[in-house]
Amino acid sequence: IIKVDNISDYNGNSEFKESVTSVLKAYLEGVKYEYDAVVTYQLLPSSEKTQEKKWKAEQHAIHADKNISEKEDYFILMQQKFAQENNIDLD
Repeated sequence: IIKVDNISDYNGNSEFKESVTSVLKAYLEGVKYEYDAVVTYQLLPSSEKTQEKKWKAEQHAIHADKNISEKEDYFILMQQKFAQENNIDLD
């Protein structure tokens, strides 16, 4: 992420770079925080697993998936916009 942040804007436009950074941060946060909750639940002894703990872990995963999906959609949109503005064929 730091290396992407250090890339200069293209023709004064930082939207595409920001979309890349945004999706990378979403992946990182998903793995670091949300998915960690799921793994933590799975590693609990059976006697400590409750429906409430399971539900909370699932909610963390749902949140991560939703956030990542939104950031990916934005990245794709910015990628298409960047390509169109710079006459780049993505096919």
